[in-house]
Amino acid sequence: MQKFKKIFQKIEYRIREKIEPLPKNQKIVLAILSLVVPILLYFYFFVRPTYYKINSLKTEIVKLEKEVEKYRKMAQERPLLEKKLAARELFLKRLVATLPTEKEIPGLLQSVSAEAQNSKLNVISFSPHPQETPQNYYNKIDFTVEVEGEFPALVSFLDKVLHLSRIIHIEALDINLRQKKGEKEGTFQPVLYARCDFATYRYTGKSLNTESEKRRRRRR
Repeated sequence: MQKFKKIFQKIEYRIREKIEPLPKNQKIVLAILSLVVPILLYFYFFVRPTYYKINSLKTEIVKLEKEVEKYRKMAQERPLLEKKLAARELFLKRLVATLPTEKEIPGLLQSVSAEAQNSKLNVISFSPHPQETPQNYYNKIDFTVEVEGEFPALVSFLDKVLHLSRIIHIEALDINLRQKKGEKEGTFQPVLYARCDFATYRYTGKSLNTESEKRRRRRR
């Protein structure tokens, strides 16, 4: 401390030596400057940075308050979102339960053929398509049934198929009359012919977009 005091005393002494010979008006100017300059320096080095820092903090506070409000709303909505999610998951489970599994496909196709026979239709052909068609989250399985018989029997067959425990959709239906040999030789009788294109669906849980993205990454 004594060293600093001596240094300041020397500086003060030198300043006085330089100021005392000066005219009175210059002394006044120097006196004013000695008051103004420290204030300006204080403002520039202390007040100004603090001002900008405070403004920056205010901006950050506003930003944080908005984020807090956003997350507060999300927290308030969470129970509702959880209920909606649970409802959608339950709906998905019920929907998946109506789609046949891979093991159930052969039995389902046989049941369609059996329903045609139970409806007193003559099954001409039953043709499952060789490949499944991939869709988003499920595969489409197409098959065609050709039958002949009476119109009420056809209506009964289609109704039974649509009310099976697994979803089956009628893609197309082509109906026309054909001539069939009658019981007596040389006679013909009209018979109803129908070609039914059906589709059922197997749940896979795989997204085509995800699969295509994986392939792109592998190519890279």
